[in-house]
Amino acid sequence: MSTLYNANTRSAYQAGCYTGTFTIADILARGDTGLGALDGNDGELVIKDGTAWRTAADGTTSQLDLAATSPFATVIDWHTDHRFDLDAPLGKDDFETELARRLSLANRTWALRIHGTFASVTAGASGRQHRPYRPLAEVMPDYTNQTWHETTGTLVAFHCPIYLSGIDYVGGHYHWLSDDHRHGGHVADFTTQRVTVQACETHRYTTELPTTAEFHNLDLTPYH
Repeated sequence: MSTLYNANTRSAYQAGCYTGTFTIADILARGDTGLGALDGNDGELVIKDGTAWRTAADGTTSQLDLAATSPFATVIDWHTDHRFDLDAPLGKDDFETELARRLSLANRTWALRIHGTFASVTAGASGRQHRPYRPLAEVMPDYTNQTWHETTGTLVAFHCPIYLSGIDYVGGHYHWLSDDHRHGGHVADFTTQRVTVQACETHRYTTELPTTAEFHNLDLTPYH
């Protein structure tokens, strides 16, 4: 059984803890599938098949060096517990409804890989942030989103229950990587066309905390 590994907590990232203290090499040692952010919140991270990719604010996507760092990431060593095909066009909300029908989501933690053809995917990333770092809620409106139509690729996602609030992203958190590895990012919206959904459940969860003064001095009260 795979263990879901979190580098840092979601609440610290929300509070503006953007300094990369976890190397990509260390993160990949914990899992071959996942998502996260990059140092200074300068781009979005997606990990697929043991390779890490960065999407910049301009939408360009490139493979990451193992020495690159992340302030927050969630990864797992993949194994497929469930698999099903969806041939109907489903927007994000309708996809979540269908997912809940196929999988029991309440109080369970799932990693997801959704691969195939999408009618559209809207995804983006932030440019580099500078100290004093703003909370994530103030940065998100500055994200540069792009929309791709009739595109093929993979949504790497995690679906976490409410009791992980403050530790991880509650609900569905999706990152995108196109099959040609040219596009990616944090997903704002999507519509499926013909996709295969693979789901990996975990019953074990571990979180590694930063040892920096930046983390130790954060007020995380508003995010729990």
